Amino acid sequence: GFIKWILSFYPNYREINPTLVLTVLWVVMFGFMFPDLGQGIMISVLGAILAFKVKKDFFGLNLRTIGKLWIGLGVSAAFFGVLFGEFFLLENIIPALWLRPLESSNVWFLLKFSIFFGIAQIYLGLTFGLINSLKKKDRIEALLGEHSVASLTLFSGILILIIRFWTTKSLSILVDWTTLIPIAGLTAILMKSTIKKMIGEKKEGE
Repeated sequence: GFIKWILSFYPNYREINPTLVLTVLWVVMFGFMFPDLGQGIMISVLGAILAFKVKKDFFGLNLRTIGKLWIGLGVSAAFFGVLFGEFFLLENIIPALWLRPLESSNVWFLLKFSIFFGIAQIYLGLTFGLINSLKKKDRIEALLGEHSVASLTLFSGILILIIRFWTTKSLSILVDWTTLIPIAGLTAILMKSTIKKMIGEKKEGE
């Protein structure tokens, strides 16, 4: 049972393999959250040692693969360290090519950037799931499933409500027509099992 549960997370040959895309996004987000030129260089050097000098595995761990990942993480951290002007946690050693993250005027911008980055990842995950359902020709799952048109509608509707409340600062949005968007998405998702049952009974009747 446990092995089957683990294997369920691996894409089969009919599904999109998100490993490369998710790895790139994770590496970029690591550098954005932990920007430092000095520490980034050290992480990359350590990664290079693991990737090209260490020949044996460690307790079943492939240190060469881990080393290659660390190289990417170090490069990302060093890149954002240059943009943010950080060198071994010090901000006055090198100039910032973009901005200083700890300055009060930049904190809110970086917070919004992180939120939008997370929203983009959610949309990407939902889209990948939708495409996988279409590739497997599972139309019900593509329309009403966990990663489907209905899920995209629900998430988009909630996002619209949040943005509208943030801009208007009024609960009047709850009686606005935009409230119907997430309600429609949620209703469609809840109807999936009923529709599947109805289709199954229809096929048995034929």
